[in-house]
Formats: sequence, structure tokens, C-alpha cells
Amino acid sequence: MKKKFIYLILIIALINIIAVGTVIYQRWLHPNEIPRSTLRELRFEQVKRELALTSVQIERFEEIRRDFHSRIDSLNQLLEGKNLLLLQEIWKPLPNDTRIDTLLNRISLLQMESQHLVILHFYQFKEVLTLAQWKKFYSIVAERFPSRLKNFGSRQQTQTKKDKQ
Repeated sequence: MKKKFIYLILIIALINIIAVGTVIYQRWLHPNEIPRSTLRELRFEQVKRELALTSVQIERFEEIRRDFHSRIDSLNQLLEGKNLLLLQEIWKPLPNDTRIDTLLNRISLLQMESQHLVILHFYQFKEVLTLAQWKKFYSIVAERFPSRLKNFGSRQQTQTKKDKQ
């Protein structure tokens, strides 16, 4: 029993050392990387400028963004916790498959909830924008996520071709 406890402590210590090492290594690789919150603000400034948002629209956008980011950040913390629990379970000498399945299901639900929040986020923006602004906003988002939207577009084209037949 003592040996298992010691092994568990060693594994947890090793995971923590690797995590800290990864953080240090990433900062060493990208010393000038801009913090996430600063990037968010820079992107929002770009959106305000390119869409020529009115003061009312800016106010509403800020409300939507504040709500979204607080909710998504909370979800991300929960996801990180579940991923850590999953990693710990996997590394156990005798992992519990039922516990692993439970954690995987919970992680999937949290990821799905996160995706729903993103969709709601964009729907809320759509309600605030004019049609021309919405199209421009879409192009801004498409520049930021080209591969995801490209795949979406190709699926739409395939479905359209099937519909025509």
C-alpha cells in the first residue's frame, strides 16, 4: 500500500514538473507573445473599426463579449480540471475504465456546451449588426479561422450539388 502511494505521489510530481517545464519552454519559445486578454481587445478594436459600429452597437457588443468570455473561461477551467483527472486516472497502475468513460462523457458535454456558447455568441452579434455589417463580420471571422470555415463551405457546396441532382 505504501509503495502504491509513493508511486502516485511520484507520478503527480512528475506531471506537475512537466507542466511547469512546458509553460517555461513556451514562454522561452515565444517571449513576445501577447496575452490572451490583450489579443481579445485588439481584435475587438479591429471589429469596431472595420464594421464602423455605432456607440449603441459597441455597448451591446461589450455586454455580449463580457458575458461570453466569463462563461467560456469558466467552462475552460472545468475542462482543464476534467482533463487533469482523466490524465491522473489513465496513469494509475490499475485505471478504472468506468471512471475514464465517465470523465470522457463529461469532457464531451463540456465541449459541446462550449460550442453552443460560441454559436449563441455569434447569434447575439448577428442581432446587433446590419446585414452588410454581418457579412463583413463573417469575413473577419473567416480570416481568423480559414480552415474551419473552408471545410464548412465545402460541405455546403457538396450538399447543394446533391440537392440539385
